[in-house]
Amino acid sequence: MTGLGTIINCAAIIAGGLAGHLTGKLFRKEQQDSLTMACGISVLFIAIAGAMQGMLRVDGSELLSGKSMLVVLCLAIGTAVGELIGIE
Repeated sequence: MTGLGTIINCAAIIAGGLAGHLTGKLFRKEQQDSLTMACGISVLFIAIAGAMQGMLRVDGSELLSGKSMLVVLCLAIGTAVGELIGIE
């Protein structure tokens, strides 16, 4: 079924948002900050792994690199768009 991943992703985001809204009052501010930081670091590691997957590959006994300029271009465009729309 086309778009099933998008539907599952939307449902998971909504469920996570509702769970966070309902349970957010159970945690102190320091705990909320720590959880937010842990989630942010996890996202960074996932992004780095995705970028490295596109840049590095093993071919037999050789480590080959490529697409590094694509990663740089994506970072530059993402930064410019983020600055233009005011995302910190």
